[in-house]
Amino acid sequence: MLDTNDQNLPDVNDNMDDVKSVNSDNQESKDLEATQNTPEESIAEATEVPSESDDKAAVTEDSPVAEDTPEQTETKENLSDSEQAAEPTDEKVASDSKDADEEPEVPAIALGDDADVEDVVKYLGHVIATYPIQKIGQQVEQLKRMFNVKFGQLLKEARKKHAEEGGEPSDFHYENPIQQVYNDVLFEYKTKRQAYQDKINAERQENLVKKQAVIEELKALIDSETPDNIYNNFKALQDKWRSIGAVPHEAYKDLWQTYHFHVERFYDLLHLSNELRDLDFKHNLEEKTKLVLKAEALAESEDIKSAFSELQILHRIWKEDVGPVAREYREEIWNRFSEATKKIHDKRHSYYDSLKETYEQNLLKKEAVLQELEHYNQIEHKSHNDWQKSIKQVEALRKQFIKAGRVPKHKDREIWEKFRSVNKVFNQAKNQYYKGVKKDQQVNLEKKRALIEIAESYKDSEDWNEAVEVMKKIQQDWKTIGHVPRRVSDTVWNEFKGACNHFFDRYRAAMNSLEESRMGVYIQKKKYLNDLKQQAESEDFNPDLETLMSYVDAWKDFGVVPEKQRYIDVKFNKFLDPYFDKVSEDKSKLLMLRYKTHIDQLVEQKDTRRINDEIQFVRKKIDHIGKEKQQMETNSQFFSNADESNPMLKNIRKEIEKLSFELGIWEDKLKYLRGIEF
Repeated sequence: MLDTNDQNLPDVNDNMDDVKSVNSDNQESKDLEATQNTPEESIAEATEVPSESDDKAAVTEDSPVAEDTPEQTETKENLSDSEQAAEPTDEKVASDSKDADEEPEVPAIALGDDADVEDVVKYLGHVIATYPIQKIGQQVEQLKRMFNVKFGQLLKEARKKHAEEGGEPSDFHYENPIQQVYNDVLFEYKTKRQAYQDKINAERQENLVKKQAVIEELKALIDSETPDNIYNNFKALQDKWRSIGAVPHEAYKDLWQTYHFHVERFYDLLHLSNELRDLDFKHNLEEKTKLVLKAEALAESEDIKSAFSELQILHRIWKEDVGPVAREYREEIWNRFSEATKKIHDKRHSYYDSLKETYEQNLLKKEAVLQELEHYNQIEHKSHNDWQKSIKQVEALRKQFIKAGRVPKHKDREIWEKFRSVNKVFNQAKNQYYKGVKKDQQVNLEKKRALIEIAESYKDSEDWNEAVEVMKKIQQDWKTIGHVPRRVSDTVWNEFKGACNHFFDRYRAAMNSLEESRMGVYIQKKKYLNDLKQQAESEDFNPDLETLMSYVDAWKDFGVVPEKQRYIDVKFNKFLDPYFDKVSEDKSKLLMLRYKTHIDQLVEQKDTRRINDEIQFVRKKIDHIGKEKQQMETNSQFFSNADESNPMLKNIRKEIEKLSFELGIWEDKLKYLRGIEF
């Protein structure tokens, strides 16, 4: 007789279908999360690294294993022996567990953090070529993640270099030969995996035929053998059944029920030999007790996923490998096994409930990030700095979005599409702005190239005064021109700087040589001035105008002194001023004579800056004195009826006369300045 409590086992077959469904559903979520973890590819629309999302499998949603209610249990216990055939379990679990025991373990991945993408691809090819294809799924997934991270770093570096060279984000394209090698290796993996699956399917079809043959032998055994030999032959058929292996999933349930129907028939016949039946019940009780102890230990485990997986194997053994026990032990042994199973299910449900709550919190975080990202799509960016600031902040938000983690499956696609949409709007606006900037930079490039041509034309000039002014001006103009494309920025700057440096190196060398000769002039002038001062100590030193002018001419003939020693000219002028006052009765002529001497010295020194400043100063002086004179003339009209002896009228007329004299002097100075060629 079969153990009636086997009928109360959870329907593992249905459970595993649920788990597979969850795996499939959550695979999309996992692949999507993997895409989120590489925003360089998805957001910037760069070269993508193909991924095989179908290789991934992880139970991430709550898919409870079906359990019998107390009512169902009670109903099943009241069934007849022939009605209590246990439900079949998923034979794939059994097959996989056997393979796991027989196949060698694949070693952990022996790659350090310093491994590059070539190392990862090479190691991936080694794993696929060396170890059983059904054993390397976890290692392949880990290596794929490593490749994506390291390739993403290469992609980021390439994009950064592209930007530094002045390239536009929309023009970025990255290719690496390792991509094709990686894709070829993954294709080989998928091909081998499919070949393995085809082989397994063929073997299961053969096993189906073999197990059908065993059933036929069992039927013949029951119908023909005598009780003395039937038990040993039955055990042999059981061993043969267990050794055959898995059959196609769709045929398993009917095959299992048929097999156990005939097993029931055998135990009906076994009533003829109570001794053999009792020995079998005892052995089965010992085996089921071991299974109960293992299940109870799993119920205390903190590794929920592993415990649930091992529980499926225990259920398979309970139903497949161990027969019934004596009726007085059936309820007790089953209740212990069922209680441990229920405890594992409850812990698993709680685990997935907590995951759901976490996913909901992650959803709220991601929605908050999306609101902040929307804000940056509303900002008006007016400059490169504005965009760079927003780009950094948006990038930080993107990372925050990815880091938030997974969300409920039914919201996964929706929240990701919103994220892509918001980023697309931002990137389009950014690209549009930088396309305009690119046009402006091209105009700036043309302007800077024009300045380079000027610099090149003057860099070997010997006309120092003109060339210095031109070179200084184009340097100022260069500063006012905006940015040029980054890819040529260093080139045009080096060309311009090279021409300017070449000129000013020559200019400094010439000025240093000129400075040495001017120091000689300074020494001569200093000696000449000292000689005049010694002559002036004599009582008969009383030079006339012609002699004074000869002193001035001699002073000019010496030449120009260094800028720091120009005070010697001032001393010379001060020395001669008292003597000019003595010999000249025309004050205006004397003033102009001194002024011309001063200006001629500036002309000799080629000090165009000071000459231009002097012209501006004289013009302002003429304007100021003219207005002051006009005001005095206006004031004098108030005294039109006054007596000529009126003191105030006399003062006004005297002031007007003084201003007229000064105005004439300044106008003569301006006239002289305008006649200078420099």
